Amino acid sequence: MEIVIDIETLPGDLNRRDEDMAHVAETTTLTCNLKKGELVEALGDPQLKYKTVDELKPMWIEANKEAAIEEAYRKRALDGTYGQVCSIVYAIGEADPVAISLKTYEREYDVLRAFVMRLEATLTRSDSRVREHMFIGHNIVFDLKFLFRRLVINQVLHNIKLPFGGWHDKDFYCTSQAWCGREGRISQDNLCKALGIEGKPEGISGSNVYDHALAGNWDGIEEYNIDDVVKCREIYKRLKR
Repeated sequence: MEIVIDIETLPGDLNRRDEDMAHVAETTTLTCNLKKGELVEALGDPQLKYKTVDELKPMWIEANKEAAIEEAYRKRALDGTYGQVCSIVYAIGEADPVAISLKTYEREYDVLRAFVMRLEATLTRSDSRVREHMFIGHNIVFDLKFLFRRLVINQVLHNIKLPFGGWHDKDFYCTSQAWCGREGRISQDNLCKALGIEGKPEGISGSNVYDHALAGNWDGIEEYNIDDVVKCREIYKRLKR
């Protein structure tokens, strides 16, 4: 059974944001991705051009510590060890996408539990065994690994295969790998444009889901998540023709 899936993630529980930010400040080595010219301009002293990038970065971090902590915290949305799932959307075959998110549920645990219960109910055969299934997604390894970690941390038991350590077109189907190969990468939006499929909606992307969550825009996050699954299914159909 083929299941197109996509998740949206946050750096952590919004109710624990202050505690998590403090933990980041205490335990994380803060970094800076600015180039030398940008560092000199940001620090506001032309004479700093005589210093190296390695000398300038600690100066920028010290002067912009809160911003550096915020950036480090936001990166947790890419790591299921710390981040959280705020929305899951999946579609089986040509059926309408199923959306489960913090729009409806109060806690990540409830989102994960609802996902497991609904999907297992669909996959379970009359003899109580779970049907063979293959997840399809864009950069699907990220989604499967993140889900696996969050299910373990939240102690949500399940019988769903999440083979993030497997192989494309055998254990899962990754539309990015199908296009670029195992080592390459293309954004879903760019692949949509290349194939003549409408791209992502304006105003929201995976990089600013956290900002929309802070603003309470759960409707927008869920709609964006649904749109990603619909577009990914269209890409998959084109690639499999």
